[in-house]
Amino acid sequence: MTDAILALTMIDARSKPSLPDAGAGKGNLLAKPHRCECGHDDGTEPEIDARLLPGLVRHAAIIGAFDALPAGRSLVVVAGHAPRHLLKELAAHTQYEHEYVQEGPTDWRVRLIKPAA
Repeated sequence: MTDAILALTMIDARSKPSLPDAGAGKGNLLAKPHRCECGHDDGTEPEIDARLLPGLVRHAAIIGAFDALPAGRSLVVVAGHAPRHLLKELAAHTQYEHEYVQEGPTDWRVRLIKPAA
């Protein structure tokens, strides 16, 4: 199992953050359209390897990621077993559809689909 590290950056909401010397004279760089490679809106299907998440927060992290999806989108969860408990917990939380992409023997992949609006 791999250790996980969480990095948190906090910005004082009372000030207008900007990056000095980057595009001098062009104003606040944070106000410009987002053009990075983070994949926030690239149309790909996210995949979460549940085996890499700490057990204490595993289901909450996956459900949180599912909640963040736009309507009609999906994500794939990879697990070392059939994620029956996760599916029951998700069903108690919200409406969703699922389909197994791979069923063992070592890797299980299930696609969680958020219904279209």
